[in-house]
Amino acid sequence: MEKKRAKEYEDWKKKFPYRTKEQLLEYGKVLLHSATEYYNKVFLAVGGDSYETRRMAEAAQLFNPVWLAETIKDEADVVNILYPLADMLKSFGYKRITDNLIKQLKKEMNDVVEEARTYSRDLDNIKASKPYQTRMQKRIKRAKLPEGTVLDWKDDSGEYATRIWKWWKGRRDKFKVHGLVLRLIVLTQLSSCNVERVFSQLELIRQRCGENMLDDLAELRIFLQCNGNLDDLYHEMKKYEDNSN
Repeated sequence: MEKKRAKEYEDWKKKFPYRTKEQLLEYGKVLLHSATEYYNKVFLAVGGDSYETRRMAEAAQLFNPVWLAETIKDEADVVNILYPLADMLKSFGYKRITDNLIKQLKKEMNDVVEEARTYSRDLDNIKASKPYQTRMQKRIKRAKLPEGTVLDWKDDSGEYATRIWKWWKGRRDKFKVHGLVLRLIVLTQLSSCNVERVFSQLELIRQRCGENMLDDLAELRIFLQCNGNLDDLYHEMKKYEDNSN
């Protein structure tokens, strides 16, 4: 019986070689490396599908009073952290966001940070918006939470953005350059096309290969499909087939 089990185990290892402990770790490193390459290509590399979107998202932190209060400690932080973010505002592509406007924005920064340190807690006191209250009620109901449960508004990105906008609304005349740039940013329509393309490719793969495909194979196929030219892989497989024949 033990010999039979040992043989079954060896057969299993041959079928799934990466599922031994050591090879599983190596396999995980390969997948992590692939994910890192994908992130670098899409988000960090100039010209990547989400390169500009990432820069826009980073630059938008300039207008988050909670983040400013928690992150910016002194004037050196203003120069080293906020100045580069201000330069990223050009990624939004508005003609009104010129070098001169960014220069004026930088002049306001110390006063804005001081205001954020003093008044950032005002966000907790802002009355919850009706859309958020509706979403919160639905979440509590779906999760079957006890009556009277209150969810943290900071976990809701829509409510977080709404409260930041309300915080600035009463200060737009005090910080006129920030007020102007923030109004332009709010008008920006960010795109999730690259994510939607991945989902579309995954749907096609599922349709062609079936619903019972192993997760690791699905991951491999979607990575190959979304990462450029597969000609090299095709030629290598062709060589293998020719040699087999």
